[in-house]
Amino acid sequence: MARIYKTIRLAFETKYWIDQLIEKRTELLQASIRDDKLQERIEAQLFELNNKDLDGISINISLNVTVGSVIEQAVRYSRNLSEGDWRRLAMETEAAKKSIKSTTRNDSTPRIYLSEEIYRELEDLQIVLKRVLGTERLVRISFAIKLAVYNLYKSL
Repeated sequence: MARIYKTIRLAFETKYWIDQLIEKRTELLQASIRDDKLQERIEAQLFELNNKDLDGISINISLNVTVGSVIEQAVRYSRNLSEGDWRRLAMETEAAKKSIKSTTRNDSTPRIYLSEEIYRELEDLQIVLKRVLGTERLVRISFAIKLAVYNLYKSL
């Protein structure tokens, strides 16, 4: 699966929800590494591949939760939403962003590392949202990300 870097300006509320998701997912990841020996199991599975390319290689795996990994999770989580669900989600998102209280309301433009497949899904989602919301132009990809991220965030 090919991966790409994209620089996408995210709204304050999107970054807020992503930060909350990163915090929660990191806690779960650390617990899995500590309690379930996740890292050791992954390394063992790599050695079981019996791949000549790995012969003589020391494997050190770093597991991180990033903006890109959360966006990918959000897109996968939102795959089965209907057009009506997307319409309701757009309205919910607008209402939910008003409940975020912060004195540091700045937008963010992170460099996001995504799979090409997920990025294509986001581009397809732009077309769906254009139709659903009745806009003349495609919605920004950052708006599609915002809706998918909020959908995942509200499931916490």
